[in-house]
Amino acid sequence: GGGRGRGRFSRDNRQNEPDVPINNMIREREVRLLGEDRELIGMMSSSEAMDIAQEQGLDLVCIAPEAKPPVCRIMDYKKFKFDGDKKAKEAVKKQKTLQVTEKELKMRYNIDVADYNVRKKAALKFLANGDKVKVSCQFRGREQDFQEIAVEMFVKLGQECSEVGKVESRPRAAGRTLIMLIAPLVTKAQVQSNRKRDKIRQNKAAKASGALAGDDDADDDVDDDDDEDDEIEDDDDDEDYDDDDEDEDFIVAEKEEVEARRS
Repeated sequence: GGGRGRGRFSRDNRQNEPDVPINNMIREREVRLLGEDRELIGMMSSSEAMDIAQEQGLDLVCIAPEAKPPVCRIMDYKKFKFDGDKKAKEAVKKQKTLQVTEKELKMRYNIDVADYNVRKKAALKFLANGDKVKVSCQFRGREQDFQEIAVEMFVKLGQECSEVGKVESRPRAAGRTLIMLIAPLVTKAQVQSNRKRDKIRQNKAAKASGALAGDDDADDDVDDDDDEDDEIEDDDDDEDYDDDDEDEDFIVAEKEEVEARRS
C-alpha cells in the first residue's frame, strides 16, 4: 500500500535520540579520547576510538563536541543516561518536598468554640510542618459591621500560634473578606532534618533497650551504630547536592581537565 513511511527522524525516533553524539554519530576525523575512568588516552581518529570502545563493550560518547578537537569518552551510555535521569527525578521530588505551601483556613466571625479549636489545631499542625497558614473570614451584607470581632479573633489565633509561627501579614480587608497570613518559624528542610534526627534517636533507644536484655557485647555494637548514624545524619544532604552539582558540571569538568593537560 501507499503512504509515507516512518523515517529515521520520526517523532518516536527523535525522542530516543541521545543528547550528545555517540558511536557512529560522531563524524569528526580526530578526537581526544578519555577512558572510562576519565584518564587521558590520547589523540586519534574517531574510527580508532570507536574500535577501542567496542573492544571494551562500551560506547564512545562525545562529551565536548565544541572543543578543538572534540573530546570523547568511553562509557556505558545507557547506564550514564539512566543514572542522570534518576538523579534529575530525585532532585525534582526533593524540590517539591521542600516547597512551602499555603494552607487556607476559613472562619466565621461568630464561629463557636469547638470549631475554632479545630481550626487552631490545624493551623498549629501546618505551621509545625513548615507551611504558611492563610486565615480568612468572609462577610455577607450587614456582617461588615462585625469586622472588629473577626480582627480580635485573628489576633488571638496569631498569639496562640506564636510557638510555631509568626504573623507575617496582619488582618486586612480584601473586599468583603478579612485575611491574615501566619508564617512558620521553621523551614521544610529543618522539619525533615528534625524528623530524621528523631527517627535516629528512636532507633538508638530501641537498640539500647534490646542490648539490656542481651550480653555485654551488644552495648559496643550500639555505640558503633550510633557513630554511623551521626555520620549519615550530617553528610546525607550534602552528598545529594554534591551529586547533583557533579552531573550539572560534567562536561565543564571534562573540558577543564583536557585544557589542563594541554597546558
